[in-house]
Amino acid sequence: MLKFLKKEPLNWKETFLLIEELRKERDAPVDLVGCGVLVDKNLSPKDFQFQTLIHTLIQSQTKDQMSALALKNLQKHGLSVDNIINTSEKEIEQLISQVRFNTKKAKYIKEIAQILKTKYNGNVPSTFNELIALPGIGPKMSHMILTVAFGRVTGIIVDSQVHRICNSLGWVKTDDAEKTRLALESWLPKENWEKIGWLFAGLGQLIQQKQFTIFCRALMSSKPNDALLLLIKLGGNINVKNVFDSSLDTILIWAVKQGKDIEKIKILINCGAEIDIKNKQGKSAKDYAQGEILEF
Repeated sequence: MLKFLKKEPLNWKETFLLIEELRKERDAPVDLVGCGVLVDKNLSPKDFQFQTLIHTLIQSQTKDQMSALALKNLQKHGLSVDNIINTSEKEIEQLISQVRFNTKKAKYIKEIAQILKTKYNGNVPSTFNELIALPGIGPKMSHMILTVAFGRVTGIIVDSQVHRICNSLGWVKTDDAEKTRLALESWLPKENWEKIGWLFAGLGQLIQQKQFTIFCRALMSSKPNDALLLLIKLGGNINVKNVFDSSLDTILIWAVKQGKDIEKIKILINCGAEIDIKNKQGKSAKDYAQGEILEF
């Protein structure tokens, strides 16, 4: 049996609060198309729970955006236990073609629907042990289903982003997501178990997919120096260019052009922002500084 020390990492609360601030916009893929977001809460409890289970299954090892497309295909087709039972495995495979391992997942979906019909009168079971016994459903998925579909937090939901970030922060020292979950649960207060999943998953997604945006947010946060260093520690590049704008400005160029105060400019440079990098117009932060000295 794995054993973990129930010792809180130094200053974890401050870091947690800073990440909450960086994530207050809730604009990462996990917030927009993650598990439970695209399932109609006006459905009957039976259908809501089943669709949540299926979304959790197809989401595994697949980007949220891709699993969302597959879920919408299933919903348009008719995502209920009875309708899945009456749908061929081959057709399900085609409906979820956007997700990884769609052939295997189509098989699981068919098997799960039949088990629910035969054993649970078409309902999704509401205990961890029953859920984990279903084909293709692992520990993380079981905790997610119980959290989203039943409103019961039974464990921390640890995906690859949560696992990576917690190890990078030094909060755990583990080699897989399940060990990370157990390690976190040994010291993290239970009131934070549900929140850490979507907070950290979304932060990791923003660092990978909207890096310029999250660095701007860090600069404008209540603790810009700490926030910028945090993003760098988690793999962010402070000299990233804004690929969503034709100017291709760096964070430093953007800050100078926006007329941000000199203290924020100093923080950026002290954190590693380079003053000579040029944007698409061939201009650097120096060129936009209008004579102000940017070397500190």
